[in-house]
Formats: sequence, C-alpha cells, structure tokens
Amino acid sequence: MGETAGHLSPVYLDNIDNFLNASNVIQIPYSDFGKAATINTASIDGYDWTKPFPGSAVEGHEAHLYVTRDVPVPDDLSKNSTTTVSALTFSIPASMTNSSARLPVDMDPSWYICRHLFVSTNEQARKSVAEGNNCDFLDDTCRLDLINSLTRRWGKEDGPVMCSARAADSIPASCYDSFGHSRQDVIGFDSKQLADSNAAPLLTSDKLLEGTWRMGTGYNEAHDRHAYATAANRTYLIATVWGYARDIDPKHVQTPQVSLSCLSAWSPHDASQSASASGTATTSAKPSSTSSSTASRTGSNLARKLAAAAVAITAISLLSM
Repeated sequence: MGETAGHLSPVYLDNIDNFLNASNVIQIPYSDFGKAATINTASIDGYDWTKPFPGSAVEGHEAHLYVTRDVPVPDDLSKNSTTTVSALTFSIPASMTNSSARLPVDMDPSWYICRHLFVSTNEQARKSVAEGNNCDFLDDTCRLDLINSLTRRWGKEDGPVMCSARAADSIPASCYDSFGHSRQDVIGFDSKQLADSNAAPLLTSDKLLEGTWRMGTGYNEAHDRHAYATAANRTYLIATVWGYARDIDPKHVQTPQVSLSCLSAWSPHDASQSASASGTATTSAKPSSTSSSTASRTGSNLARKLAAAAVAITAISLLSM
C-alpha cells in the first residue's frame, strides 16, 4: 500500500521558490532511502472525522518529520551526488484506525480535510520550535490572516476540491517577518480518497512510504555536513483545515476550524553546522531569494499517477483529474 510503480519515490530536489517546476522533481529508488538520522513529532489539534461534521475534538493526530542523510542521487541526474532528504508523514488517533487492516476507519462523507504545508528558513522560527514552542513565534496578525486565507473561500471553486487556498499560493504578507515568504503545498482529501487503499496510508500513517512527501537539499557531495545543516535549518508549518464536503446538508455548514503545528529537525548540537549552512554547495537550480517553499501529492490512485508523471503534481490537480 502507498507504493509507486517501479519502486521510485518522487522528491522535490530543493527548497526553491518555484517548487512545482518539473525541473525540481526527481525520482529516487525507494530502496536508496536509508535510516532517518532525525525523527521529530508534533501534535495536531484535531477532530474525529468518523462522525458527521463538525465532529468532536480528539487527541492523537500527529505530524512526523524525518531527515535522512546522504541519499544517493541517480548518476544520470548528477554523477556521484547525494541529497539530504526531509520527509513529512501524518498519523491519526488509534480510535480512528482499523488495527487489523492497518487502514483508517471510514470517514463520514460530510468531511473534507486540507493540509497546507509551508517551509521557512527563518532562524527565530527554527529556534522557537526547537525550544518546544510550536508555532508561538507567529505574530497575531499573521496567525489571523493565515487562518482567514485558508477558510474564506472554502468550497468557492467548482469541482470536488474545497480548499480555500491552492498549491503555490503564498503565505500572507503579514507572516513574512515572523515566518518568511513561502509558497504552500496543499494535500486535500475526502472520504473517497481515504477509502483508497493506496492513498489512505499516505494520508494517515507515520510510516515512510514510496509516495511520502519529500524534499532534498539539491545535489551535494557525499558526507557533506552542510547538507544536513541545510535540512535541519528548515521549519515546517502544517495548517490543517477541518472542513465540510460539498454535498453536506446546508444546515450543518459552518466556518472550518484550523490547527497550526510546527516542526523542525534542528537541535542545539546542530548550531555550529547551521551557522555555516549558507556555504552549502549545490548544482541544482539557484534558489530564489525568498526564504522558503513547499510541495505535495495525494488523491485516488495516487501512487499510480505519481509514477506515471515524473513532474511535480499537487494534491489539488490530482483530485480534480
């Protein structure tokens, strides 16, 4: 489950501004991903989507960040090169999981969930998260503007996708000081996607699978310590929107709730490496002057579609196909 044909994993090569550009997506054999050097977890305030929207709060939703050093890059892309890969996975409470099948319990069809992913290289954000302060570094105006941007146009576009913001949309300008400029990736799903045996593990399991969301550090020499420092310097903001599906009874419609969770792989012993991360040598496309960017993929028959298209395809475009 959750595998791509040919056992290849799509990876966003580097944290550049135009992360969706096809030139920034490479395919790496799944077997080349070794043991993660760093694993961090953040709680997500969430709801029980097995009950009708808006459901009730439930503990146990989590986001997981893995960083794997020196992942070999195929020689036909860059000879004798590696990249340090960060991966994000998402898990749900045990009460919402069918333990025997290792799949989620059916989602009530009244729900639609959007996960918005942002990446920052802001030093203060990274330090705050490493100190256990979650997303407290975001100022109030940023937080309010961000939540508004992720809910105000809920369900306004035609088609099955309900997300208010779309992949490649920028974080609100009021967040530039505390977070930095970042485009976003969007993972949107409903009960149909969650019922798909390939897509479901990618949406609800902490396991690293072939179709897991991944981002590298460009092309690096093997054992380049700066590559890990580059990966560790990134802070991931995951904004989860707990919304309603298009076919919901109008009397149950209400503004979706938004949960903000932040993750970083950085720890105090990385300080010396992080200070010199700017010296990282890569041969990938030159990064933009903006401080961050993001990427994603999901949807019905997700694995097959990802393998068939060796280009960056977002959750939004997959779900609308």
